[in-house]
Amino acid sequence: MLQDIGDQYPNGAINKEIIKNFAATLEVTFPPEYVELISQHDGIYPEISNFDYVDTDGELNISTVELGGYLHEPRIEGMQFPEGADDYDGKLIGFGATPSGNFICFDYRFPWIKDQPKIVLVLHDEFYDFGMNEGKRKILYLADNFVHFINSLHEFIEYWLLLFGKASQRCMLCYYTLLKKYTETSLKQVGTLQTRMIL
Repeated sequence: MLQDIGDQYPNGAINKEIIKNFAATLEVTFPPEYVELISQHDGIYPEISNFDYVDTDGELNISTVELGGYLHEPRIEGMQFPEGADDYDGKLIGFGATPSGNFICFDYRFPWIKDQPKIVLVLHDEFYDFGMNEGKRKILYLADNFVHFINSLHEFIEYWLLLFGKASQRCMLCYYTLLKKYTETSLKQVGTLQTRMIL
């Protein structure tokens, strides 16, 4: 079951056959959960749209996704590899995009994949420079299937707070404890000084 990700700019519903016919032209079968979602929310821009991924440097990153539309912008046709520049023989089918221009794709590269392909992020401006994929756009794994991807979407998170939150809380507690002691000590010293001046 898909979580409710909301729809910031509703475009309305479309016929499922439009989606299925597009998949047929690409000789693939889309996940039924994807067909159901897009048939109700064509070109959806989720209210809960953030996802995490590990970049090519091994660092944790966060981005947002907008899903392509069939009758509304951004059109899903524009999320496919340019004609003549398909690095993966039509096996990566774009269905969403990020603000930086990367594409979120269904990965049909493996022959046993039917209607539950893995979800990958294709970097539009980074290419492998060695190995069997030399010259091809880099691919980053996102999820085992569409349901897992949608259910992994979340609201924006300040990760440094998650990573260092407890440590930060301890540091702040120490800081306020020391500040309190320093303040109390200073007040006592001021009181003592005032008492001496009066005497």
